[in-house]
Amino acid sequence: MATYYSSTSLTSPVATRLPASIDFSGASLSSQPVSSLASGVGWSVRWAGFVRAPVAGGATWTFFVGLAQGGNGGDGVRGWVDGVAVVNAWGGVSGSEVSGTVVLSGASNSYYEVVVEYKAVGGAYGCTLSWQGAGNARNIIPSSRLSCSSFLAGTPI
Repeated sequence: MATYYSSTSLTSPVATRLPASIDFSGASLSSQPVSSLASGVGWSVRWAGFVRAPVAGGATWTFFVGLAQGGNGGDGVRGWVDGVAVVNAWGGVSGSEVSGTVVLSGASNSYYEVVVEYKAVGGAYGCTLSWQGAGNARNIIPSSRLSCSSFLAGTPI
């Protein structure tokens, strides 16, 4: 689930969406990802949900968060997997990528909580979430591996 905010500090929610993946971009702040965001001003978004790993646990996975080329350097991102900070570039980064590794220790097709926060300050914006590990090639995490469901007895509902 994605919650969009009309500020860069994750306050003042204006919209929620259920995106298929974290993979979006825009040329400028005048072309917002949701219409309820004011044109030309900074905003932020928090994605919260679950990722389903394709292989049994004990494997090290690298999560990559790519940011838009041409931003003004103030855009930021941070992310957690099962409460462990994996990426943290909230202070500002532009035109690059941040990454971090985590060991996913559950059984094959286990779900892990994922939270990604992004702030767009000015210029071009964009954010992608991809992964690589356990013999799997690097790719954007597909919708078939993402869920916004909560858990009941260990099974997403």
